Amino acid sequence: MLVLTRKIGEQIKIDKGQITIKLLSHSKGVVAFGIQAPEHIDVDREEIFISKKRFPNGLPKKIVPTLR
Repeated sequence: MLVLTRKIGEQIKIDKGQITIKLLSHSKGVVAFGIQAPEHIDVDREEIFISKKRFPNGLPKKIVPTLR
């Protein structure tokens, strides 16, 4: 794992500049990043990434009983 330090406003470039990660802010242990990437590259939070792997066809629909 590569570990980098950045100040607010500084950027990291990945894959010959196709992907940019910019440190936007930090406060009380929370860090905000801005990420720019081409449309064909998915950028997800970890919990969304895991959900997509678990349900590749989307989340299952809730079954709602109908009254007859």
